[in-house]
Amino acid sequence: MEAIKIGLTPETWPGVVGFPVLDAINIIRQERPDITEVRVLPPNEAPSPLVEGTVRVCIYNDIVNGQAVVVRPEPYIG
Repeated sequence: MEAIKIGLTPETWPGVVGFPVLDAINIIRQERPDITEVRVLPPNEAPSPLVEGTVRVCIYNDIVNGQAVVVRPEPYIG
């Protein structure tokens, strides 16, 4: 009998908090190639309603030392 490993599909990315936004997007897209929309938001802004059939990652960002970086809440699918 052969064991089959089933990989977990990430829903959040706490490890990219503090990363430049573009680097975080590249990492997330590698782990979740099924993502169809990336929504980059300023702190405390609510994302727009999710369109049915869309796999969206929401990434909050702020400017730190002149660069857009990922801030909490960590990026998430939703």
